[in-house]
Amino acid sequence: MYRRLTLAKDLLAEDGVIVVSIDDNEIFHLGLLMQQVFGERSRIATCIWQKRYSRENREAIGDAHEYLLVYARDPERFKAQRGRIPLGEKQRALYKNPDNDPKGAWQSVSISAQGYRPNQMYEIVAPNGNRHVPPEGRCWSLIEDEFNKLRKDGRIYFGAKGDGVPRRKYYLSEADGLVPWTWWPHEEVGHTDEARKEIQDILGTQTAFDTPKPVRLIERILYIATRPGDLVLDFFAGSGTTAHAVAKLNHEATQKSLPPRRYILVSSTEATVDRPIKNVCRDVCAERVRRIVQGYKNKKGKDIAGLGGSFAYLRCSRIPLGRLHTTIRHDQVWVALQQLHAGIVSPYTPGDLHALEVSDVDLYYAARVSPPVIAALEKRVRRKKSAVVYTWQPGLMRQRLACDHIVFEKIPDVLAARFGGGR
Repeated sequence: MYRRLTLAKDLLAEDGVIVVSIDDNEIFHLGLLMQQVFGERSRIATCIWQKRYSRENREAIGDAHEYLLVYARDPERFKAQRGRIPLGEKQRALYKNPDNDPKGAWQSVSISAQGYRPNQMYEIVAPNGNRHVPPEGRCWSLIEDEFNKLRKDGRIYFGAKGDGVPRRKYYLSEADGLVPWTWWPHEEVGHTDEARKEIQDILGTQTAFDTPKPVRLIERILYIATRPGDLVLDFFAGSGTTAHAVAKLNHEATQKSLPPRRYILVSSTEATVDRPIKNVCRDVCAERVRRIVQGYKNKKGKDIAGLGGSFAYLRCSRIPLGRLHTTIRHDQVWVALQQLHAGIVSPYTPGDLHALEVSDVDLYYAARVSPPVIAALEKRVRRKKSAVVYTWQPGLMRQRLACDHIVFEKIPDVLAARFGGGR
């Protein structure tokens, strides 16, 4: 875990956040590791997820919750940019409109604050003439000029008869969500039974994966830790709940013309003695994502529309450094070069020349040097835009296409230096 967390820290963006789920057995070990890798300053909170709604009687003390450890690379930046969680039905029900306010439904909050500030100690006269001063040990939360502006705008409420203590109106139409707490009850973020039913609804069986997380739980994490356009990495992908949650948020973002979040899920084939060919990544995670994206028929036979989007299913293979010259395939070379220069992966089509236009430089991979390849390259690279050409024979290619704006690199020496050189 130490190595994985160290890699996770290196991959975090400057405003990145990492959230790790853990049960009661390993919370203290993980907490110490997180402190060691990320530092005490980076700790944001430890949230508690109520994973059960019914009693657990098999243990001395029933296990009803798990933990989510939240750390940020830059805590101050996170606090300034943190996301809010959407209002649920329970919160929305608190907004009423007893006075037929044209701005719509609202709820009121106290305008007194703890402490004493001279410029926030003033008298307020209610519509019926009652005079109000802050309670003992408190002051108003607003200076008088700000209070008068709110009152003029109709945002101060004195009760139905105009004789109550002044309170400030907050309108439902202006509500941008709630500041999250560390307590996450199952009513708000789901529970383990809900997660298993989600798996059954999509894949037709609850036994496809033993410990799925509910989509609502991951949605809350995404609301708090990410914004539209961000990249989400889950390197314990499990049943693919993270992709499901991102797809739901992207479906909402599309309707609001917001950029979609992206995701990378990492998983490994899990084999057991009983099920030696069990492949969770291929048969559960990728299949779930595929159905969520394209649509599926649930366990009741009802057609469920897809949430849209797309994904690529990539398999990684380990090539010993000493065999890099003889074992690596052309498709692996092209995938590696795209990741190295552009951070993307496009489908591989067999052929002798592959090209990718990047913002600052054109990328080419010549799988072989032949007259047709040289002719095609010459036609492309004679433009004044910078280009880098990867080939197995850079010397020969350089003789045929000598240009100051073209760089020739040998395969796979550049890959060995980049991926195998201890970096």
